[in-house]
Amino acid sequence: MMKAGDIYMMDYEPHVGREIGGHNPGNGNIRRPFLIISNFKYQKSGSVLAFPITTSIPPKKVRHLYFPIKLIKDSYVKTTQLVSYDPVARNAKKMDYSIPDDKLQGFRLIARSYLE
Repeated sequence: MMKAGDIYMMDYEPHVGREIGGHNPGNGNIRRPFLIISNFKYQKSGSVLAFPITTSIPPKKVRHLYFPIKLIKDSYVKTTQLVSYDPVARNAKKMDYSIPDDKLQGFRLIARSYLE
């Protein structure tokens, strides 16, 4: 099981439509970091809920929905796309990064707001 608040790398290809994809699929770079927000109960389904992380500076009109995070590069948690993926099928590997519980709760509130 993956601990909520931990950051993992995962294959983001193939993707369709407006789903977030890999960094540069043409060059074989299909992996991207993501922040786990789901609890163990949800993960028993075989999937995780997560927010993707990007190094692209967000556009001004949605910048308030991206939250800075320091990884190898300056990055942003993209809260505009809550995803549910199978971490085994997507070859998820834990990174040496995590966020504190108070910030995790903030991300969970954002996710919950999408359901109300």
